[in-house]
Amino acid sequence: MRCAELTLLVDESPAEVLDALADLSGFPAHAPDVRSVVVAQDPERPGESVSGWEVHFRSGTLRWSERDRVDRENLRIDFAQEDGDFQHFEGSWQLREVPSGCEIRFVARFDFGVVSLAQLLDPAAERVLKDNVARALTSWFTGARPAGAVPAAAGRS
Repeated sequence: MRCAELTLLVDESPAEVLDALADLSGFPAHAPDVRSVVVAQDPERPGESVSGWEVHFRSGTLRWSERDRVDRENLRIDFAQEDGDFQHFEGSWQLREVPSGCEIRFVARFDFGVVSLAQLLDPAAERVLKDNVARALTSWFTGARPAGAVPAAAGRS
């Protein structure tokens, strides 16, 4: 199983970031390869929804639906595919307050289930996933930068 991980810092508060990320339908506006996200709230499970995703990948489109669970107390969003093009797809967004705002840690574990194509598909999918997440966060949030990077205004004399 392949794992894609990315950690960025942003200038907003964790609560603001969680509110934005929890509205999954906002992703297409911030990540060009995300063609659509349709979200349906689960009335029987507060804090949970099912989202349908269409994402450009190589010369086609990946489609899947996932169950998303927002845990506001722990500043976390967990997701797991219910149906779609992956054999397995799950992960999380974990937020943490830092002096300059918020640290966002994205982790996704996935497997297409096609052993003969794993060496070709898995690295490409990991790269596309990380690129899309980085582009979305950079577009969405002020001062988005890799963890460990110095903010643009800092360090200047």
